[in-house]
Amino acid sequence: MKQFTCFVASPEGRRQTIYREAPHKEAVLRDLNQEGYVILSVEVSSERSNSTSRIKSEIVLEFTQILATLTANGLKLNEALTVAQKLGRSKVSGLLAFCAQRVSKGESLYHTLSNFRSGFPPIYLGLIRIGEKTGDRGGNLCSFSDLSFITQDLT
Repeated sequence: MKQFTCFVASPEGRRQTIYREAPHKEAVLRDLNQEGYVILSVEVSSERSNSTSRIKSEIVLEFTQILATLTANGLKLNEALTVAQKLGRSKVSGLLAFCAQRVSKGESLYHTLSNFRSGFPPIYLGLIRIGEKTGDRGGNLCSFSDLSFITQDLT
């Protein structure tokens, strides 16, 4: 499967970057059209490019806050990721879409986020992994979200 970076406009008119995995570009175009997106461009990207891309701390914080709220209130991870794409700003919705696609295929959130090591600190990934093992993802995300707020206030 190839990795694709898709630049689209949502049905509401918001520009988004979505990451998709598919056998070929035509499959990505078909899926995006069926989902109601206006396609601006689709480029082949490699798995490696995701692992070295830098995610800004404010995107990590927004990602964490949205998922923490949704999972702590009873949504399963796949449902939370789907809902979160509609709640987040366009910069975070691409990351959410990438995670939703991977998790829906059975990959753990820890493994998915490990592709972005430069954006997610080791303690964050550790909390995600612990949450997956214990079944308390929401609590661990809330803990990290609180810690991130404190850290942000101090800097």
